[in-house]
Amino acid sequence: LGYSLVALQGVFSFTCIFWTWYFVKRAIVKTSQPIFLIMIAIGCFMIVLSIIPIGIQGGYRYVIDDNTGLETEELNDNIGRLDAACMAWPWVYFLGFSLTFSSLFAKLWRIKKIFSAGANFQRTVVQAKDVYYIIIILVGLNVAFMLIWQFVAPLQWHRNVLDTAFGFAIESVGECRPKNTWGWYLAIPPVAFEIIVLIYSLIIAYQARKVPSGLAEKKWILFSVVAIFELALLGVPILVISRDNSSTYYFVRAVILFLQGFTVSVLIFLPKMFMLHL
Repeated sequence: LGYSLVALQGVFSFTCIFWTWYFVKRAIVKTSQPIFLIMIAIGCFMIVLSIIPIGIQGGYRYVIDDNTGLETEELNDNIGRLDAACMAWPWVYFLGFSLTFSSLFAKLWRIKKIFSAGANFQRTVVQAKDVYYIIIILVGLNVAFMLIWQFVAPLQWHRNVLDTAFGFAIESVGECRPKNTWGWYLAIPPVAFEIIVLIYSLIIAYQARKVPSGLAEKKWILFSVVAIFELALLGVPILVISRDNSSTYYFVRAVILFLQGFTVSVLIFLPKMFMLHL
């Protein structure tokens, strides 16, 4: 299921990128800033691509003694791969999220500047390069947050024994958890940052609500931001409920990640394709 969802998003994102490049001189694409469209397609694919590392699992962190059934001090051979998968998920997800929504945020900011100038009867031209700094700042902050998390208390693979019989484990559960007990606090900055960006995007979209939809495309950007909020509000409680069942927990996480990326890419690209071809 996870690989299928990633493949589906990959095909759609590649199609959107190719379509943007092929029709780059058409008005509907040109006025939407092609470079932002391409970044949105890449970011949505990265969000869904994070499904792959959350499906990687393995045995115990340390080698199990065959005689005692206890963990020794010798690290498992594939523990490096498991630790890498644990940190790969937040890296890929948050970078994809920041790339997608910094592009949407930059588009909204461009709309706001044009609308504000028009409201004051002033003529202005806002090019893509004039809002590049927004993307650089938002993506750069996410990279800084992730680097701090990576070097201070990265996520590591651990398998905990739930039940034993005759001294040997008969039931266990594997999970990624921080190297230090307080490491989860390092996940707060990137999460809080994304929430702030989403809220501010909603505010700007509301302020630009009077801009004609054919020019501003703000309606579909607004729908994209609202969709992510709805997924968060509905998804978090379901994740908490399904936490004790690993298969269900993975399924819910995979579906939420897929819906985040696929919904945004569909809302941003399909209306433009419809207007251009139909």
